[in-house]
Amino acid sequence: MRNSAFILLFISFSIFASTQAFSQTSINTPYSRYGLGELNFNQNTKNFGMGGVSLAFRDASSVNNSNPASYTAFDSLSFVVEASVAGNFYQQKTLSQKQFSNNGAINGLTFGFPITKWWGASIGILPFSNIGYNIGHEEIVDPFGEVKYIYNGKGGLNQCYVGMAFKPFKGFSIGANVSYVFGNISHSILVYSDSSDFYVSDIINSMSLSGVALNGGVQYSLPLANNHYINIGGIYGTQANLNASRSQTVLSYLLTTSTSVDTLQWVTDESGNVSIPSYYGGGVSFGKSGKWNAGLDFKIQDWNTFKMYERVDSLNRSLQMAAGFSFIPSTYMLARGLSRWEYRFGFRYNETYLNINNTPVNEIGISFGIGIPLRKTKSGFNLGFEYARRGNTDNNLIQEDMYRVKVGVNIQERWFVKRKFN
Repeated sequence: MRNSAFILLFISFSIFASTQAFSQTSINTPYSRYGLGELNFNQNTKNFGMGGVSLAFRDASSVNNSNPASYTAFDSLSFVVEASVAGNFYQQKTLSQKQFSNNGAINGLTFGFPITKWWGASIGILPFSNIGYNIGHEEIVDPFGEVKYIYNGKGGLNQCYVGMAFKPFKGFSIGANVSYVFGNISHSILVYSDSSDFYVSDIINSMSLSGVALNGGVQYSLPLANNHYINIGGIYGTQANLNASRSQTVLSYLLTTSTSVDTLQWVTDESGNVSIPSYYGGGVSFGKSGKWNAGLDFKIQDWNTFKMYERVDSLNRSLQMAAGFSFIPSTYMLARGLSRWEYRFGFRYNETYLNINNTPVNEIGISFGIGIPLRKTKSGFNLGFEYARRGNTDNNLIQEDMYRVKVGVNIQERWFVKRKFN
């Protein structure tokens, strides 16, 4: 089955090569206008189908970079590759309007491999946050009549990481990731009117960011009777200080000519810093090896301390909670059909860092996933589906119903075994 693994690997790299890496406008939500945009929780496709539960999970056939301590779970002779793409479908509505949108993007490429029986490692590239929105409103301004305001944003941050984990004694693992975070974000406001005497205002703010982020984790695995186990995991991420360079251009011109009349302001390459707050979380999982697994997670991050060029944004503490369950009807390697598939279910609740018009913006979601293995191997495909609702229509806010899909390729091969010939 090694040829099948090579085919899957070729497909995954072809996807990445034929698509502009990590397209930075992979979402379309007005809530990405704030802070660093919509944060990515870096769940692999398996964990995505279980509500995002991951902090206490250990899996030899997938890369769980949410807790780097899990890297010691890799089989001592195996190499793991994962690639995934994601699609998002939105229904956004207010008390008077409704609209639909969709988009998709590459969601990650990660590698996991053992160094020794007690030392594992992983490298990869993942999205960190995304910004994508295009919204507008009108108001009556004398003497011009109706004046329109168009708000547009795009871009986001990615991260390349290197992680290692060690098992100093039986059952206990400790690990850390070092990530290089980088990207560009842009926000603009266009103000115009159909009046021939109205001067259009076009305000464009752009920023480039880069810097290092660190996070670590621990896991303890306790074997129980009849192949059962219980795992406990915890993570901590330090505050990340990113170097930033921003530019602002303010233009004014007549709509009838579309010719720039005056550059009201032009600032380029203004240096500064963006501080991303520290976070911590924990989880527990319980299951039977190769058969079923259940888990609970939480994660807390205090965004009250988020700073952009020494300005503190009015963001809230965020809280993520998740629960998930998975099972495989048959673990027999030669079993056929649906009995070898893995079925996953999950639930999550997020108190986001947003509070708009004195109204907290929260999310709730349910998910389902399946793992489709190749016969006689641990490689295969993973599919994840989620329905989530964010916000509501109170206080002139927007309610989003989101349908998300992830498709992943998962490859585990025993690269280091020498072939024997008779």
